[in-house]
Amino acid sequence: MELCITEIVDDGYSIDKEVVWLKCRTSSNNMVAFWGELGGPNRNIGSLRHQQLPVYLEISAPEDCIPTPWEKSEFNLSLSVPSNVGIYIDPER
Repeated sequence: MELCITEIVDDGYSIDKEVVWLKCRTSSNNMVAFWGELGGPNRNIGSLRHQQLPVYLEISAPEDCIPTPWEKSEFNLSLSVPSNVGIYIDPER
């Protein structure tokens, strides 16, 4: 699955839940969240934080990124990408 990230909406963390996230808007105006463990390697989030926008990427396992009903209603997410799902950033676009 290919996406174009146009905006980083929220870059946050929760000590209580031991989670970090990067919530982004896509070129089709959908919301995508990239999740990781607090203190973990979080390669996806780290890679995206340092990109010049817009950034084009491919998600390796989109079937693992379906948001829960709660994530859809609470965060308006179209995709919820856990840290174990790899992304590939296309530097040519």
